Amino acid sequence: MLLRSLLPFLLLLSPLLAQLPASVLGRPQRGCQIVAPMTDGNYTGARWTNGRVPFAFAANVTPAMQAAILVAMQDLQSSANVTFVPRVNETDYVLISDSVINSSVVGRFGGAQVLRVFNWNVRYEMAHALLHVLGYWHEHQRPDRDLYVQVQAANVDPAQITNFEIVPTGGTFGRPYDFDSVLHFSATEGGLNGATTLAVLPPNSAQQSAIGQRTHLSFGDLDALRLVYGSITPPAISSSAPGVVNCWLPGQVVLTGTLFDEATRVLIDGSALSTFTLLSPTQIRFNMTNLLIIGPHQVQVESPIGRSAPFLLPVAGNDPPVLEVPAAAVRNLSALYRVHSDNQRTNILLGAFDNLPSTIPGVISLGLGNQFTSAITIITGIGGINGMLVINLTVPLAVPAGTRMWLQSIVFDPANLTLPIRNSTVAEVRIF
Repeated sequence: MLLRSLLPFLLLLSPLLAQLPASVLGRPQRGCQIVAPMTDGNYTGARWTNGRVPFAFAANVTPAMQAAILVAMQDLQSSANVTFVPRVNETDYVLISDSVINSSVVGRFGGAQVLRVFNWNVRYEMAHALLHVLGYWHEHQRPDRDLYVQVQAANVDPAQITNFEIVPTGGTFGRPYDFDSVLHFSATEGGLNGATTLAVLPPNSAQQSAIGQRTHLSFGDLDALRLVYGSITPPAISSSAPGVVNCWLPGQVVLTGTLFDEATRVLIDGSALSTFTLLSPTQIRFNMTNLLIIGPHQVQVESPIGRSAPFLLPVAGNDPPVLEVPAAAVRNLSALYRVHSDNQRTNILLGAFDNLPSTIPGVISLGLGNQFTSAITIITGIGGINGMLVINLTVPLAVPAGTRMWLQSIVFDPANLTLPIRNSTVAEVRIF
């Protein structure tokens, strides 16, 4: 039975927490000792497959002690894809025993690995030890720790020296040093006669009294747990920049949200994009698909846990309109022209053989045709579902080679005709 299925019974077990005998409740906090079971020293914290950790209790662990560590287990598995499972017949499992010390190997070692607990009366000392079981070293054993704390070697109990050695293979996940970590020793832990063993270096000296807390899991603890074992929730999208994209050449979109560093895919309307770029755990960048239907589209970020809730990203028509034309038109051959505007307003494509400024302010502000005397309406229409109006023009043979022609698109709502009317830039076409 999974521990999560036992959680409703934790309330029934909670009275047991108060039944820890005075001899246990009064135990002084002793800190932690990492057990190095391999003589060559080449050991690392191996992960538990799918975050599933079978466990059993030794005969000297009372029901009250069991109830206490179940609470510490729940602190971890409520934050990441970790499940502590009562052992059935698994070969690799954790045997939890009452002891005179708190100690554990780091990670999945194989067979029956012993987790020794002294401080059943300190919830987050047990969480500290369980993090070792899951494969995490002490924070002050990070490869970069000498930049943040200085070990006072002369004050360290020789029996504890291994707990102060740097672990070259220890992963930092690119995260900053965590003085608040439940995996950090206090300033005097592991010392002779209470002497200082860890001195916090400037400019973080104010953290000297904060290191070694055993009252909570820090943000860094939870983040590291999630990065190794995964979340129990999918990513979430909170915003996008820009908030609205155009349907033609929409460009890049940056999403802001949570758990993006677990993302495996970005989807638009259920279809996965070919690529995306992770900018940070809270931001993803991708190129929006071209020529989407004008209107809202669903964006989702997917992780191994599942997809985020759909985030609606509006796609709008181009305003002002964009005129897409070939650089040259060949006589007697069709050439494709496109106007990108929207799917509701009227679009008129005008052509002229001169490009003198218009004398009608606000209608065609960039100019096209001398007072419209040479302007002709080539086509009138409304763009399709993606706001694209497609025109296929054929240049007559009678048009002399080298002739220049100017095109411009204007867009307006005939039911609400107001100035200024929106217009595209002027496009020049040479006839060859």
